[in-house]
Amino acid sequence: MKMEKKNLLAIILCVLFYFAYTQYLKVKYPHLNKTTNKQASLQQPDGSPAAKSINGNDAKENTAETSTTSNDNFLTQNEAAKSGESQDKLESSPKLLSREELTISNETSTFVFNQINSGIESLILKNYRVSNKKDASPVDLIDNDFYVQALTSSQQSSGYRNFHAERQGNNIKFWKTVGPWELSQTYIIPEKGYSFDLITTWKNISTQQLELTSSILMHENVNTKKVETGGGFLPGMPNGMPQIVNFSGRDDIDSIDTIKYCEEADESRAENPQQPSVAAATSTMNEMVHFYGFDQHYFQKVLLPQTNNISLSIIQSAPSVGVYCSLSAILYQPQGLVKPEQSISIKLKGWFGPKELDSMVAISPTLD
Repeated sequence: MKMEKKNLLAIILCVLFYFAYTQYLKVKYPHLNKTTNKQASLQQPDGSPAAKSINGNDAKENTAETSTTSNDNFLTQNEAAKSGESQDKLESSPKLLSREELTISNETSTFVFNQINSGIESLILKNYRVSNKKDASPVDLIDNDFYVQALTSSQQSSGYRNFHAERQGNNIKFWKTVGPWELSQTYIIPEKGYSFDLITTWKNISTQQLELTSSILMHENVNTKKVETGGGFLPGMPNGMPQIVNFSGRDDIDSIDTIKYCEEADESRAENPQQPSVAAATSTMNEMVHFYGFDQHYFQKVLLPQTNNISLSIIQSAPSVGVYCSLSAILYQPQGLVKPEQSISIKLKGWFGPKELDSMVAISPTLD
């Protein structure tokens, strides 16, 4: 019993001593508790320690943490300016037009546009059928993922996604902010005929002069499946496989078999998987490009740049998937320095329709 009293007394004395010592520390070191709280504040929400500041100064760690976060955000936005996919995350979501608003018809054709890629989803020729059957569907000139976009790099062979759009009558405009540039393409569809106007524009929305190489990308996943005789819109005639065509200022016509080129490009990729690029199907440098695009035997799907001395390269931009070959035609031209709020525009005329020579020559003598 005497031993138990001694033990109890010892415990009480230890408690009193601990309490007295902590009070003594608070009086002698009044900032001790504040320092402890500060260290706790430098932890991440999950309890892990915050990153040390670059100079290792604990007294500035809180400020350094905030500053590092701000710099990271700034760098992210700069990097996003170079990437369409990252830019999509930073730019506000565009208001989507309805299917009806994205459809423009005239006497000969029906255009259905795609706001995601700012391209043409389908282009129906009202006066032509895929076969001579009574219930045959009309010819659609678009295969898959067709678009024309203004870019700022001649090295870019794939386009952006998620565009703003505005429809006014038979005109429709698509635009997107990419870094310091507002890039847009405007289609102007006439009341009749198979031609149309396409205006591509680059606007400097920064506060500084910027160097610009205006680049225009026409992309399509082309269907390379061979169709033999008997099913075309003319009885007993083939539908005609697409040929890549480029009529340059040398007064010659470059015509490339699309199927053969895509097969060779796919073989090249398989042999050199570490080499993403393949040889261009055709290219010109600083020449008069009268037109470029695809010849489909009875139809042509071509663009005519309304500018002089321009460069062109047509390549396979990605490996083939099934019957589809991804082809990109890149038209580019140095523009020099562009001032803040200044815009540069290049107009193209398009002919997406049958080979009606009289009407085609009226658009351009080079289409004869």
